[in-house]
Amino acid sequence: MKPGNRKTLSESNPELLIFDVDGTLTRTLDVDTSCFLRAFEETFGWTGIDDNWSSYPEYADSSIAHEIFLRRLGRPPTPAETGRVISAFMRLMEDAWREDPSRFGAVPGAPAVVERLRRDPSRRLAVATGCWKASALFKLEKAGIDLKSVPLSTSDSTIIRVRIVERALEEAREFYRPAEFGRVVFVGDGVWDVKASRRLGLDFLGIADGGKKKTLQSAGARSVIGDYADYELFLRALEKAAVPGD
Repeated sequence: MKPGNRKTLSESNPELLIFDVDGTLTRTLDVDTSCFLRAFEETFGWTGIDDNWSSYPEYADSSIAHEIFLRRLGRPPTPAETGRVISAFMRLMEDAWREDPSRFGAVPGAPAVVERLRRDPSRRLAVATGCWKASALFKLEKAGIDLKSVPLSTSDSTIIRVRIVERALEEAREFYRPAEFGRVVFVGDGVWDVKASRRLGLDFLGIADGGKKKTLQSAGARSVIGDYADYELFLRALEKAAVPGD
């Protein structure tokens, strides 16, 4: 059965929800960008890095780091260099948390909706994020969102965004071991999430408002809501989620 198809959901035939992190569950995009850029400056002395992430081939920490090195040195980073960047990045994130915890807030209603979904016997959860693993876990913890014990796919293992989502689905199948998921929905906030869902044939639920909502809809998202504050509204939007159009 293809991921986007639907059957009656049950404990033996559950729905899998794969969540992105930044902008989808946590409001950490600004602090993430600031600390990411400073990590390169402090580690290598590089300033003036382009922070228009849409200009990069892939929107994921490892891919962006890869491209930054190509632009600066004409080669990809070594594992040791990537490790130095991650160490600096995490130290800066921890400093930012101590200085202003409000920069690590949750999207309204996210902690509660995650908790309710985890108690639902007909649903399973996973995470697919372009963040490095240490960063994803840190931001989720500080935002009060408990996803420590669910499958987590990050950019530590691949620089390809769609592969991150694909790995989340593979790991969820291994972790939960259903015969097949009755339905798979990717919940995200970016155009790259819409593209990954379309590529993999997954239903997509967008989390965005204002101009960003219109951007997702223009990219093909059929169901978009601003946040999770109204659980019933979230469930209705989830039911309407579909594979993005062209």
